[in-house]
Amino acid sequence: SGAQDDAPMTARAGRPSREIKITQIRELDDFINVVSHKKGRRIVLLHRAESMNANAANSLLKSLEEPPLSVCFILVTDKQDSLLPTIRSRCVSIEAPTPDREIAARWLAAQKVPDADRWLAFFGGSPLAALGVAESGRSERIVALIDSLMGGSRDAILAWPVAEPEDLEILVDVLQKWAL
Repeated sequence: SGAQDDAPMTARAGRPSREIKITQIRELDDFINVVSHKKGRRIVLLHRAESMNANAANSLLKSLEEPPLSVCFILVTDKQDSLLPTIRSRCVSIEAPTPDREIAARWLAAQKVPDADRWLAFFGGSPLAALGVAESGRSERIVALIDSLMGGSRDAILAWPVAEPEDLEILVDVLQKWAL
């Protein structure tokens, strides 16, 4: 793991990394350890906390063990079991269940998500997952995969592109739902 591993951008097309790296966690030290002249609170929000690599998680653990009094860490994840047990043990878990189906469907309609009911059902009532697939452009590929499977062809499985970790997750999710 050299400097290239900790670069905030991926080599592919200059896109931001989907992984939280140790250098990003270390940059928090300046923020959390500087005393504010107004003695105000500082909040660290780590969205998709499950995307921390092992080095980043261990670095964060040091900050969680002895946080300054004025600092509040908020780790957001839908994959709590992916976090280190030592990190989970230092956090208070607050469940945020999926919203009521009707409310979620109205929200997705306001976001102009095509075929919102289908995607809401596909993602178990999770409106953010439904919005994510609509915004990512993967919805057409998922429909084509399902249609191919329903037609008895397995070729679409082999042809499924796996450029991002989410691509593999979606493929497995589709195959599990189809098998069920």
